[in-house]
Amino acid sequence: MRHKKSMVTMAVIIVIAVLIFIGYQIYRYPAMFRNLSDESLDSEAVSELRTEIAAREEKQVLVAYFSYSGTTRNVANALSERIGADLFEISPQEGYSNVYVQSNSEIRNNERPTLSGTVENMEEYDIVFIGYPVWWHATPAPINTFLESYDFTGKLVIPFCTSGGSDIEETMPTFLNSCQGIAVYGERRISGTDQIDDWLAELNLNLGQEAVVLESETADGKILVAYFSWSGNTQEMASYIAGQTGGELLELQPENPYPTDYNECGDVALAERDNNERPAIANLPDSISEYETILIGYPIWWHTAPMIIGTFLESYDLTGIDVYPFTQSASMDTEQFDNSIDFVQENANGATVHDGLFARPSDTETIDAYLLENGLVSEEV
Repeated sequence: MRHKKSMVTMAVIIVIAVLIFIGYQIYRYPAMFRNLSDESLDSEAVSELRTEIAAREEKQVLVAYFSYSGTTRNVANALSERIGADLFEISPQEGYSNVYVQSNSEIRNNERPTLSGTVENMEEYDIVFIGYPVWWHATPAPINTFLESYDFTGKLVIPFCTSGGSDIEETMPTFLNSCQGIAVYGERRISGTDQIDDWLAELNLNLGQEAVVLESETADGKILVAYFSWSGNTQEMASYIAGQTGGELLELQPENPYPTDYNECGDVALAERDNNERPAIANLPDSISEYETILIGYPIWWHTAPMIIGTFLESYDLTGIDVYPFTQSASMDTEQFDNSIDFVQENANGATVHDGLFARPSDTETIDAYLLENGLVSEEV
């Protein structure tokens, strides 16, 4: 009898555990059990329209974007400048008081939040780029509102997303769910503004963008802007710094990607710190000897730099190289910043590690002042 009760108890525990796991997965993937359709134009129709639009001597282009943290705004601004496009921010009338909970609910319930403004002359555009962050492995609900608010007949709609880890393909089911009769083309995840020119070349739309030539040298030699980013904030900061200095961007990508869930990622990061681990980097360059200046960027994780920064620094003889750390965090705790600088100094073998930059990505005034003060730009930017 006891054995039977134990078996029943165990079965109940297993069922509860399974239900909890399923519930958690449903929460993480709120669009998973929705009935999503794709009635966008087929590839042949899209190809014909792309060829026709590319052949036009004059094309009207709009870059529309939704941004919460500012990362997508940064990419959208750069894209607009490259091709001389008009810019429109997709903004909900009511802001998010608890973005994690509200955004999940919007996606799960297929909501369409009301937007605060409209594109008055949408009929004039031939091409519409639409940018957004990846939320819960899907498109933010304001994007669906925007797509369903206009007639995109005869236009190319080009999606792009910004994300610390998720690819744009994860968002396409919810994006296409709002694209009845729309020609969707050339979607891309843009992890930094340095990728825009290659993307535009691949789109082959003859947008007439001027080549952007950046001199990646200063009086102190070639500059490398290496960074690790999880949420996208450090990526935004690194992209801006590279744009100001002409430095070459290198995103440090771990061989084993960190979990996209905040708490799970925190657990992994804490274990790495406590064990002083050096997680492997998938795209580690064989040599960085061509650079004389390295700006190394990272978020603050558990009161210091992520251990992957140690991996990068310890992989090279940095004798004679000037290293400039830059970082940001939610709390902007200066003691944690100092701890991270100590970590960089301990692991940058032979390098001269300069005072670091501690600023929010949106604080371009502080960033510009730091770059000027340290001779990383020749004049005020």
